[in-house]
Amino acid sequence: MKKSIIISCAGKGSRLGKGIPKCLVEIQNKTLIERMIENIYNEDEIIVVVGYKGQEVIDKVTEINKKYNANIKFVWNNDYEKTATGASFKLGSIEARNEFLIAIDGDMLVSPKDTKKILNMEEEFICGEKVHTDKPIYIYLNDKNEGIKFDLTGENLPKEVREWSGISGIYKNNVTEGWFMCDIMEPRLPLKLLEINAREIDTPNDLEEATRWVKNNYDEIE
Repeated sequence: MKKSIIISCAGKGSRLGKGIPKCLVEIQNKTLIERMIENIYNEDEIIVVVGYKGQEVIDKVTEINKKYNANIKFVWNNDYEKTATGASFKLGSIEARNEFLIAIDGDMLVSPKDTKKILNMEEEFICGEKVHTDKPIYIYLNDKNEGIKFDLTGENLPKEVREWSGISGIYKNNVTEGWFMCDIMEPRLPLKLLEINAREIDTPNDLEEATRWVKNNYDEIE
């Protein structure tokens, strides 16, 4: 099945405090967006949604792509200051030429082997991981290992819970409006939960933890 990968890179990333789009943050001299592209460049279509300092992202991705020769197109979210990942994904979906879409945030770092698992999915899904970040969105699970609810509060959590990674697969005709990607996916629940090893980088603590993780060859750090 041909897929369109939509990478949302429009936000400011103000909590990280770097003054650049988070996808351009480097870990061991390689940007997050390059680490992503090197694992997905063979896919049929990659759509990068830009906003804040968008031309910098376009220039960097264009430079990176001289090495990978991927099929990349760019979409602008000009309302990035008033919107979030849901709007960026929606804009990307409009331009996508394939019916099955995979959403990835530009501040995500995913282990290479789990990236392969994501790209091999051919049914709608959401991804979860062990809780790592400072302010996660939680996913409640049922006994079938399906995601059944998103929770932002972290209060009275059930035993079976994962951190929402922001990565998901959805058919184009099922895409709705939503502030965050989880708002778009919520009407589709319950969905298969693909458990992955990944890190979302929102804060300096997240970046420090992700750097240690990469140095440890994407293995869990006790």
